[in-house]
This record gives sequence, C-alpha cells and structure tokens, in this order.
Amino acid sequence: MMIGLSHRPRRNARASTSVDAAGRAPVLSRNGQGFLTHGRRQDVSKLVRTQRTKQTRVCTLNVGTLTGKTEELARALRKRCIDICALQETRWSGAKSCDIERERGKNGYKLLYFGNPHTQYGVDIAISEGFRDAIKEVKRFDDRLMKLTIISADRTIHFFTAYAPQTGRPDAEKDAFWQLLDEKTCHVPADDYIIIAGDLNGHVGEKADGNRCHGGKGFGARNEGGERIIDFADTHDLVLMNTWFIKRLSHLPTFYSGNNKTQIDYILIRRQHFTTVTDCKVVPYETIAPQHRPLISVLRIKPPIKQREERTGPPRIKWWRFGEKNEETITNVEESWNQMKDTIHKAPLQPSGSPSRVREKKRLYHKFLDDKTPANWQIYKNANREAKKAVAVTRANHFKSLYDELDTRDGERDLYRLAKSRDERTQDIEHFCCVNDKNGTLLTDRRAAKDRWREYFEQISTEEFAHPPLPQSLPTFGAVLPVSVSRGGNKTNEVGESNRT
Repeated sequence: MMIGLSHRPRRNARASTSVDAAGRAPVLSRNGQGFLTHGRRQDVSKLVRTQRTKQTRVCTLNVGTLTGKTEELARALRKRCIDICALQETRWSGAKSCDIERERGKNGYKLLYFGNPHTQYGVDIAISEGFRDAIKEVKRFDDRLMKLTIISADRTIHFFTAYAPQTGRPDAEKDAFWQLLDEKTCHVPADDYIIIAGDLNGHVGEKADGNRCHGGKGFGARNEGGERIIDFADTHDLVLMNTWFIKRLSHLPTFYSGNNKTQIDYILIRRQHFTTVTDCKVVPYETIAPQHRPLISVLRIKPPIKQREERTGPPRIKWWRFGEKNEETITNVEESWNQMKDTIHKAPLQPSGSPSRVREKKRLYHKFLDDKTPANWQIYKNANREAKKAVAVTRANHFKSLYDELDTRDGERDLYRLAKSRDERTQDIEHFCCVNDKNGTLLTDRRAAKDRWREYFEQISTEEFAHPPLPQSLPTFGAVLPVSVSRGGNKTNEVGESNRT
C-alpha cells in the first residue's frame, strides 16, 4: 500500500490541536495506480471539540425615571440577553422586589429596588430568570448604593449598583458616598468576584496617565470627579473595563445632552479577574433612557445551575376547572364562524395598541439620531407622548378586566391566591438551597447541601448533652388522705355548704 501526504512539508511547522486535527491527514491509496483518494473524515469532531464557555452579560444604565418604563426595560434587557443590570435614578420609593414581564408567560426579570420617600435618586438591580434563585443576600445601604450577592456555578459574585452625586451637589455629600463605597468594598472577601456598575459622574479621560486602572482607551478629558474614580480604583486594585477595549467613537460615550457627549458610566472589577472579561461597550441606539446609554460587559462566568423544583404533597384534582373548560367549548360550527367573522371585522376598526406605538417611537428616535433637526425632534416628542398614552390605556384596560373577574364568585377564591403570590414576589430571596459545611464554606451543590443536613441531624439526634441533675426529695410516709367532692369545687360552693351545715 502506498502512503501519501495531501500537502507539501513545511519548514518550522508547528502542530495545532484546534487547526491541524481538522485538516487533511495522510491517507491510503485505494486503487492500483496509487492515486490518493480522500474519503470522509471520521471521528474528527471527537478529536477536537470547540468548547463554548458560558458567559454572563452585565449592564448599567441611568434610566432617569423607571415609572412607566418597566415593560420597555424588560424587552430591551431580553433583547440584549442581559443577566444582571444596575439601574440608577429610578425615582421609586420603598425597599422591595417585584417582577416585570413575567405574568405574560415570558422570561421576565426580578427587580430589587430601593429609594427614599421623596422619590429622589434611587438604585435598582434587575436579574434574569437564571439568576433569581441564586440570590444569597441583598443589602440596601442608601438610595445611592446597593449590593447583591449571587452564587454562580463556580464563584461568589458581589454586584454593586452605585449612583454618585452629580456636579453641583455639596462636597460633604460626595465625600460620604465615596467613603461608604470604600467601606463596603473593603468588606468583600479577597477571593470573591466583585462588580461595581453605575453612574459615577466623573470623566476619567482618554489616556491612562500612568494609572493602572485605566486602559488608555477612554473618552474625553479628565476632571475632578474622574480623579476620585481613579483614586478609588487604584486603592482597591480595580480596573475600568470600558477603558480597555478599542471601540469606535459611538461606542464610548454614555451620556448625551444636546451636542455634548461624555463618559460617566463605568463597570469596575478586580484586576485579578480581568482575564474573564471578553467585551465592554456602549449601545448607542437604545431608547430606554432620554440621556444615558446602556453600558454592557460580557464576562466568562458560568451562570447558576438551574435546579429542578421539588414539589411535595399528594396530587389533587382541580374540580373547579371543569366549569371553565365547558364555558370555553364552542357548541356548533355556526357559532365558531360568527365569532371569527366578528373578530375579523372589528380588528381593523380598533386603534393600534401600545406595542406598535412604542415601536414607532423607537423608529422616529433612530431617525432623529441620524438627522438631528428640530423638526425630527418635535416628531419624536409627539410620538413619545402618544406611546405613553397608549401604554396607560392598555394598563388601565388590563386592570379593569382583572377587577371585573375579582367581583365574581370564582374571583373571590382567586383573590387570596393572587395576594399570596404577590407577597411572595416582593421577597428578595425566594429559593436558596445552600448551607455552610463544618469549616464555614458555602456549599452550592444541592446534593452536598442535603448530605450536610443529613449529617447535622444525625449528629444532634445521637449526641448526648449534659443535663442538670434532678432535685431529690424525701419520701412521704403514711396513709393516703381521702379526697371529698367538695374539695374539688370552687370556694363559693365550699362556703355555701359550710353555711348550710
């Protein structure tokens, strides 16, 4: 048999497992004249497999106000495949959690918010479905700083959302914010993964100027607020991720005001974890916020392992559902045709809903960005006003139908179920199946956590604790005194019997 090579030998050739294994290898001649024939390559995919590392996408955005923008925010985050998003200046009051876009059967987001009663400032964190059951701890420090601790598949993540005081605020307020952020950053363990995302209201400049935290690919000129950011990052050995990647000019500014544009939103991580960052850029054509643009970073962090829900309890039959099914059943073909005919006739007469108005508003905004003229700006403002009205009308109709259903007999039964589900959604931590071992290390694996619980209960059930000695008293000797019926009654009966006697 003749053996031949499919290519000429090269000098200084180096073998590469991911390139040469998929190329043509020496093959055997399959005819008498010795011509080389290349058959189907077999088992090449088994030799080299391109392992796609799972990634986590984080984002930060100053929304200006979150009122009336929750649905639009959820759609934008879902479109960009965002897992964790830091939001600033939401102008919400309270310290709770809520779900957005989850009631419609979609993968919604869990929103953890905090704000003062005056609806000023406010910071939020939005997390996707894959991370909502991995929340370990939520700490709300004030209306400008908030921290979320998440247990991923391979590490513990401390995610901060920060909103620094803007230009014009008192220096005492700025000093208090940076002192609080410095203190809370020091409390994070050295081996844990830390992410600080937010609107820091400072210009770090285009060049590094000898600072390790700066990558030399920023935007604009440095100011006093940028010096604070640089000092804070160098103190804690952090890096500004959106200054380390070569991007086009439109992917650097995060704030637009008229013809002015600056870079004031940042994402910071520790230098030792910088190798996990694959990309960081600004999305210039997102219309959620009026002035700010979302800053997105891609990290090589494995998302939490999705655990299957364990349901306990005996199965039951929902008998009340039979009545609903009978009402939805169509009796004959004529009724089905009339229903379809009425729907087709009424559909063109109905005004366009909120989704079409929102899409039209986005289209006009992109048109304004391409040609910034007063006429295009006025057209966009009118479309934005109409979109807000359409969203308000749609929301009012939805709640009206919900209230009408609650007035019925079946609605009274569903009222308590609805109240219970809404109360559960306001809780920060819904499901968390982790426990510490003997050494205090957190066990994230479900089986390891079960084994730890089993070991703990076996220990407390078999261990004998030292009990205090029982008090000893001298035995009482003598006959047992007879007990009369009158002694078992109350005092009034005893007095009455004694008077009669």
